[in-house]
Amino acid sequence: MTDVADVERHGRRLAILAADVARADAAYAAASAEATADFAAARRRGIPSTRITLPGGQEIGLFSFYGGGQAVDVDEAELMLHVALNDPGQIEQYVLEAALRDEQVIALIAERFPHYVGRRITPAHRAQLEQQYKESGGYVTDKDGQAVKVAEITALQATGRFRYKPADRAAVLIDQALREGTLTRDGHIVSADAEPGQAAAGPGAGEAS
Repeated sequence: MTDVADVERHGRRLAILAADVARADAAYAAASAEATADFAAARRRGIPSTRITLPGGQEIGLFSFYGGGQAVDVDEAELMLHVALNDPGQIEQYVLEAALRDEQVIALIAERFPHYVGRRITPAHRAQLEQQYKESGGYVTDKDGQAVKVAEITALQATGRFRYKPADRAAVLIDQALREGTLTRDGHIVSADAEPGQAAAGPGAGEAS
């Protein structure tokens, strides 16, 4: 059986790593912004990429610099005229999206080509019903106030998937606790009377991370 202390330790460890990731992301974004002008200048000089090496000559990666792309402004009327004069068979009719929201158009299609017309609950109403049957164990309420079962709701086992929302100043508080030695990077809390480098005793305290 999972001990609450282990759950809390995992949470502290992940919070520490999340703070590390946030700092790394911020540093990477700042460095990327700083490098942009030089990378763009290199591309304009005809340098599409460069291999990066360490002082000992070991290669650690390839940086490729994107070109500026193209800005295209098509004269649709002129293009249509070109096709009409040169390849008229390549012009086709299509149904405007607005037509598919016109009840008269749908009725006309249903009359002539019924196999092309289906039925569905409007998305907005279906969303309301979905919320209702998810919250009521699969039931919706009819116009007479009677509960009608329309779905089977099965509770699934937890997978361990999680979401973490840092509290205000979490990174600052974590750094402070790490510097003061009251918290280890594995998420263990160090008691005030513990020997240096020794985590507080308790479930999971002596386990390898």
